[in-house]
Amino acid sequence: MDSASTSEQQAEASKSDAPVSLKDETVELALEVCLDCQDFPKATRLLSPKEFQHVFANAKKFANRHWTFIVRANELPYPRLGLAIAKKQLPKAVWRNRIKRLARESFRQHKQPLAGYDIVVLTRRGMEQVDNQTLVNSFRHLIRKIERSNTKEAK
Repeated sequence: MDSASTSEQQAEASKSDAPVSLKDETVELALEVCLDCQDFPKATRLLSPKEFQHVFANAKKFANRHWTFIVRANELPYPRLGLAIAKKQLPKAVWRNRIKRLARESFRQHKQPLAGYDIVVLTRRGMEQVDNQTLVNSFRHLIRKIERSNTKEAK
């Protein structure tokens, strides 16, 4: 019995030592992300400076009166969002947090048309004086502009 349990332990150890490729991790993350769901998992966020730099390196810019989107096509079946809300643009933390909440909520509700894009959201000065509905409509306007663009095909 000892030899059987030892061989099972060795088999399990060899499985855990097997290298996991980046493609496998991407597939696992894609399974976690549901485009129809209203959640905002970690896989749909740009978190590291390297990810932000990758988007800024070769991206298209979409802007209107309130928002600026830096957009780059990604190789993933889901969109990712990065928020770069400058203290210089919105000096009070309450204002920055409100804008981030609105951006995350709008992104969550429109994940389907944004699939395959990495988006960094920037703000403009004076957004604290604009009501929520106007900001949400403005965000949707930029989403429609992204949909009509050929950013994915250009890559």
